[in-house]
Amino acid sequence: MKNFNLNSHTKYIFQALFIKMKKIVLLIIFFLPITILAQKRDIIINWSSLTQNDTSVSKVKKPNRSNLLIDNFTLSYNKQWKDDGFAIESSLKVFNVSYSAITTAELNKINKDLIPNELVYSVYSRTARDIIFSSITISPVVNIQGQYRKVVSFSFTYTKSATQFTGGLNSGSNRMPISNSVLATGNWYKFQIDKTGVYRISKSFLSSLGMNTDGINPRNIKIYSNGGKPLPLKNIENSFFDLPENTIQVIGEEDGSFNINDYILFYGIGTEGYDLENDSNNNPYCDVSYYFITSDGGPGLRVQEMVEPSGNSNVFFTSFNDYQFHELDQYTPAIVGRRWYGNRFDIQSEQHFEFNFPNMEIVTKVASASESQTSMAISINETSVNPLTFNAINDPILLNTRTSTVILPAGGETVKVDLIYNNAGNPSSIGYIDYIRVNASRQLVGGLLNKIVVIQGYLKTPRTKLAPPLSPIPQYQY
Repeated sequence: MKNFNLNSHTKYIFQALFIKMKKIVLLIIFFLPITILAQKRDIIINWSSLTQNDTSVSKVKKPNRSNLLIDNFTLSYNKQWKDDGFAIESSLKVFNVSYSAITTAELNKINKDLIPNELVYSVYSRTARDIIFSSITISPVVNIQGQYRKVVSFSFTYTKSATQFTGGLNSGSNRMPISNSVLATGNWYKFQIDKTGVYRISKSFLSSLGMNTDGINPRNIKIYSNGGKPLPLKNIENSFFDLPENTIQVIGEEDGSFNINDYILFYGIGTEGYDLENDSNNNPYCDVSYYFITSDGGPGLRVQEMVEPSGNSNVFFTSFNDYQFHELDQYTPAIVGRRWYGNRFDIQSEQHFEFNFPNMEIVTKVASASESQTSMAISINETSVNPLTFNAINDPILLNTRTSTVILPAGGETVKVDLIYNNAGNPSSIGYIDYIRVNASRQLVGGLLNKIVVIQGYLKTPRTKLAPPLSPIPQYQY
């Protein structure tokens, strides 16, 4: 009989288990994200260069020494640096915050509605040309128990990962999955609009597009488009990679045929309207908005009737928000970027504009290209407001811009805006208008809510202030 060595056999088993466990541990470590503790960073905010309306266009990107982003719509401080890892957003810690009293001049340049009651901050990382850049954003002004205080310095730490974090808003998990476009199959017909509003599509209009409307089932009519607004500048914020279907109403579709008196109603979004990201009232890439229509496939999306709330009204609307603007995209003085201007002030130094609105807020954004200091005088209804002064340009600065915001009290509905450019005796100086934007609160008048204006075969309705969908119960009074 063979002798069985229990000790040597047990030793062999434990050696095999040890090697197996070592491989498992190495595999787990390989898949775990590698975190790196970042060094502490100290930040000093340079408030001396705060200029809300002083914006320059340069042919070379100049570093912003203060990194303060302050205007009528923005209030933040941003600092960016090259990094060797991706910031984990939830790991940010801000401490050693030093506050100081904010001056009246500085406070006048800030939209107080944007000032938070506590310090707000965030950190994130992005890659560009295979280089990692991290950035911290913090609110530079805080309302502390009714007192406005500005941040002059702070310190922070954060944890980094060797791989980019793929959860939350940065993951792109809310994006539409990429697949074949809806335009890949079926018969499609394209048309364009320019203004935002409710449009009417008739049988004759569809025939002019080339669609055979005699044998179609109107229940299958569908309209697709993203509308005329520009896409977000950051690719991470683009969530649609194909045309979405729009909800429409087809009048007369119940009988299954598209007759001569049948028509389609849909809400179209044009290319005009203020866009904060581009600071423009026009789409910088396109003058018209394209829509695609088909009758192939199954039934399309339809507007559903809402259940009218019961009970007495407890919220009353007597006015609505309206909007007008003047903006011509004719010149690009810097010959770079998305910023275009119109209405040159060179030979003609004085120009006039009229708007028919009451209770207005008038925002005027102008620019100048001059080797000497120049200015733009502004008067509204023959009353002068603070003039805008432009610094002399000096290579690489090619253009200086300024913004004026004036709120007018209730009065007449016609407002005249006069602009006079003073070239300081330099005939080579040129002034430009970026835009004049007018926001107004207007009174509702009889028939306005139901008014539909037919323009070139389309139906359009004026802008009205919408009430909350369910509660409270609104009533429009006019």
